[in-house]
Amino acid sequence: MGPRGFRGEQGCPGPVGPRGAVGPMGLRGPQGVRGDTGPQGPQGEKGDIGEKGEQGIQGEKDDAGETPVITVAEDTPLSYKLHFKTSKQEVTMPNLFSPFTEYQVDLSAADSTLNVPLKDLILTYQRSSTSALRISIAPKDAAAPVLVDLQRTTIYDGSTIETQTLNGSSISASLAIDSIVYTNSQETHNMRIRQQAPATKLWSMCEINSFLSAGGARCSIRIQWSEYDVTYAAPTNMKPSPFSVFSRGGAATGNEGQKERHDENRVSLFVMSYHCRFLNHRLKNAMCKFGILRSFLTFHKLF
Repeated sequence: MGPRGFRGEQGCPGPVGPRGAVGPMGLRGPQGVRGDTGPQGPQGEKGDIGEKGEQGIQGEKDDAGETPVITVAEDTPLSYKLHFKTSKQEVTMPNLFSPFTEYQVDLSAADSTLNVPLKDLILTYQRSSTSALRISIAPKDAAAPVLVDLQRTTIYDGSTIETQTLNGSSISASLAIDSIVYTNSQETHNMRIRQQAPATKLWSMCEINSFLSAGGARCSIRIQWSEYDVTYAAPTNMKPSPFSVFSRGGAATGNEGQKERHDENRVSLFVMSYHCRFLNHRLKNAMCKFGILRSFLTFHKLF
């Protein structure tokens, strides 16, 4: 075999052969660093309202609130108060009505009589003729005489004035206060009676106004108590009577009269008085007073 010759020049490339098959995928490389958040795009349009869902199941009914126990806390000619009590709280209402007692009666029939209780006394109006009647007082208990101060003033036909006075008189039987009281609107009749309770020796005072018309067919009698079970003492360091809060005028403090307004104590609650009036028929006189409605709103918040 002879020696190898020199390498010749590279020939021209041949034509490209067909593409080979894709090889298997290599391993996944590491994740790159997260880029910055881009700016927020514009808000899209509001979509349509969806359909209303089904109503949920009704919850359980709560227990009913507690009904307060109502009792009479005070019942005198000067005041009528109710007491409300629940398991959590209790409160006493202010006075429900003004200290007035009124009678509207027909005494025109023969032998007609009206007996009015005045604490330990009985005040009697009795028809005596077609144009007059008789007024008298007597002790409620004939065995217990009552000490009485009395001042009566009568004006007849606007010109004739008649008066009667009792000063510490003991009333043990029926006593005529006015034997002839005309009943055709001719008289203005006023009486003030102070009496001492036989048992307690405490004093009470009321004023009685009478207006009689049509031969006694229309008799209007109004009684207003201004003192009830009080005592009288020297004016040193005196305090106003607790009943002065219900009076229209002032209470005496020492030697000086002072006018006080106690609007809050002139209570009047239409709704509550309507529901509670069965406790005392005199509540009907208080049903038209504005303060009662105010009291009802107060107690509505409490209970």
